[in-house]
Amino acid sequence: MLFLYELKKLLLTPAIAAFLIICAVVNTFIVVSSYVWQYEPANLAEQADVFDGFDAREIAERYIGEYSLSGGSEANIREKYAKLQPVIDAKAARDDSMSEYFGVNTRTLHTLLFKQLFGAIAAESCVAALFFALLGTGYEQTRNTESIVCASRTGRRILLPKLLAALIASAVFLAALTAVTLAVAFAKFGYASVLGDNVSSLYNTAVQGNTNNGIKPLITLRSFTVGGLIAASLGLTLALAWCFALFGFAVGAAIRGGYGATLASIAVLAASVVAAPLFAVGSEARYAFASIPPGLILGAGTWFTDGGAMITHLRFETTGTALSLAVLAALSLAAAAYYKRRDLK
Repeated sequence: MLFLYELKKLLLTPAIAAFLIICAVVNTFIVVSSYVWQYEPANLAEQADVFDGFDAREIAERYIGEYSLSGGSEANIREKYAKLQPVIDAKAARDDSMSEYFGVNTRTLHTLLFKQLFGAIAAESCVAALFFALLGTGYEQTRNTESIVCASRTGRRILLPKLLAALIASAVFLAALTAVTLAVAFAKFGYASVLGDNVSSLYNTAVQGNTNNGIKPLITLRSFTVGGLIAASLGLTLALAWCFALFGFAVGAAIRGGYGATLASIAVLAASVVAAPLFAVGSEARYAFASIPPGLILGAGTWFTDGGAMITHLRFETTGTALSLAVLAALSLAAAAYYKRRDLK
């Protein structure tokens, strides 16, 4: 009953409904304001497999030259792309690039879906998840009922239902926002017709990471169809939203006062974004900032790929998200334990 009450309280908050509508309108505008320049039909018969004979060391050398890398950063980039070579060889063996996708319009429409729209969905869902957690943990304090609720043993244990409600509410928000956004995108550009096409089509290139010295094909770490990459991106987006919910819960439970908790959350998130460029490209520190939730949101479009020069290890998005979930879950448990013993005077 406590969980259902907390979930209802979150989902029926007027500000949440307003935020969902605003996000849906923004995403719809992104779609309707987008267009493609060319409509030429694809002709695979005259094309060669871009992965046949492709050497990953070429990409490493481009990055090393463009960013003037040396020392540990240079070694990190060389090592990563040496590990990527078997992935490229497997793509060549499967003829992953011999897929029509959207033909000459592929890069434009792939970038729209997986960078712009999924980037927007991820950012909006994570903000909502953070708000759900902060709203739940600060609800009693903002209404001056905290001393009454926490006077009982049950009241002191109310945080677990609040956390579960925030996680479920985050998933509901993501599902609703994604349904609206993809419905508009599918209706305008016909993504349903290419769901079975491979995203590593020869007509496609990396969303981010092209260098001044050349264009880089889209190299995913496994063979992804458009539909498969949509599903994987949705799963990662949900995990990122739960990271933000756990983060908001930990801060909200540890800091008494909704305004203080909100400001502290914003300060930490902003610092993680601002601090990233202070570290060298190819360094472990730069990689660390790129593989935590705020950095992953900014890196939408590179998920499940080599990630570019800022990334020093493959599978950065799954590893970074899994570690973030584990750390934030531990911090949430610690904050909940502190809340049970906190002096409310």
